[in-house]
Amino acid sequence: MTERVLVRGGKPCGIYFCLHGPRLLKFTAIWETDRNQVLFYGPRGERFQKTQLIEAPHLELAAA
Repeated sequence: MTERVLVRGGKPCGIYFCLHGPRLLKFTAIWETDRNQVLFYGPRGERFQKTQLIEAPHLELAAA
């Protein structure tokens, strides 16, 4: 699994998740902090679900 913080204008704006399966199969999800929703994508890149979150944790960049 891959997880990356997405940054816009030097500020975190979401998290990208990618689940790697056999034969290069990948499922991805993006948590958009602006709209507080998670977008789910299938192995062909098509969005198949959108979930609105009620409450979300505060997102900060880790100090390097």
